[in-house]
Amino acid sequence: IAKFSFLVNGKINEEVNINLEKTLDDNYTKVIPGSSGIISLKLDARESEVNIRSVIKINRESIPDNLKIYKDSEYRVEINDIVEIINYKESKDVKLYWKWIFTEDNENEWMDKQISINISVTGEQIINEEDEIPYEESTLAYNIIKNAMKALPDTESTIYSPEPKTVPAKEASNIDERTLSITEDDDGNSYYFRGNVLDNYLNFNEMCWRVVRIEGDGSVKLILEDNKSLCQNATGGENAFIGTGTYGYKKEDAYYKFDYENCTSDSDTCIKKQLDKWFEEKIKDETLKNKLKKENWYLGNMDELYEHPVSNSNYTLAGVRMYGLRGTFYSSLLDTQNEIKDFIGLLSSDEITLSGITINKNTAGTCYLFKQGTTWWTMTPLYRSQKYQNDYSYSVGNDYGGGTDNNSSVNKYNNIRPSIVLKSGINLTSGNGSKDNPYTV
Repeated sequence: IAKFSFLVNGKINEEVNINLEKTLDDNYTKVIPGSSGIISLKLDARESEVNIRSVIKINRESIPDNLKIYKDSEYRVEINDIVEIINYKESKDVKLYWKWIFTEDNENEWMDKQISINISVTGEQIINEEDEIPYEESTLAYNIIKNAMKALPDTESTIYSPEPKTVPAKEASNIDERTLSITEDDDGNSYYFRGNVLDNYLNFNEMCWRVVRIEGDGSVKLILEDNKSLCQNATGGENAFIGTGTYGYKKEDAYYKFDYENCTSDSDTCIKKQLDKWFEEKIKDETLKNKLKKENWYLGNMDELYEHPVSNSNYTLAGVRMYGLRGTFYSSLLDTQNEIKDFIGLLSSDEITLSGITINKNTAGTCYLFKQGTTWWTMTPLYRSQKYQNDYSYSVGNDYGGGTDNNSSVNKYNNIRPSIVLKSGINLTSGNGSKDNPYTV
């Protein structure tokens, strides 16, 4: 049933020694400290009738200790072994980025020696992956992952794919992209939904929610989809919001400042006060509240800003990531600055970009979070404008036909879309995540 092959730099191999000199970047002619290169692999399951799990193993015995191998072109994620899932009838290109890093050690011992990397790839058919899911079988987290692992690529179901098809923060998701992918947060591996997802619906407290991600500790983050109906009858749209509000308050010097906890621009319009009031009104039952986790919501740090050389604005670390100000766009759930612990909050900018929405890119119809004709706040400040004397926060809106409004001053009135987190270990009662048969807990 299963058939698998792989190519290394264009040649079919089961195991191969790579001559690094043949993989050098154009900037180098010799493998020396400071040099770098790319090894290209193609994993091929086009003749398979089942999905394939391939394991790429790298033997480092014949290379210097400080010659590192990375999964990304920015040399941020160092690797030794890689696991890739290849959908049947498909192939996947994988690039390994190597770099010989300068150190104070004497590198002369490698002079005139052959430096090679031994790579082996094995493939096995995927029939049953339940044993690898790190949660109890009865839990919501387990069943979300299991459903994605068992899904086939020629359906509208979400597919388990540790790496998404498109690059978060750099690219918008596409209309055919529906993945449950993996990134790291402070508690371990987080499984997140990305793209035009149709099976992450969940009923809780007589309202419809969407599952955003499983956090590293097994808790499950939700965002409101419809506060007036169960998912089976949900219309979404304006029902995804509980009102409009602002972040900022006006100081004596007329400066509108990002302030989530102590907003005083108008107490009735402050986002946190509206969230707290709505939560107390809607989730009164202690049985319901006991199912929820007090989450660490991260507000970023407006006291440590990156000065942009041209724009006359200073950016938070989240802003640097979102705008690619240091040469690369990326998402990170590890930027845990300035946290507040609470039952209710808003999604972060990184959770938004992981879902498939990207600054200045059209994501209408390609991301499950997008709401046509609306603009709504996230929890994340992006930059401080010296020219306009305002702080600006990340909001999801309609610029470019979809995507994000990257020009939301904190005193602007945008929609408020609540997020809550179900505790780790909470059990699934029924459902498969579809709109007609949503998850219930």
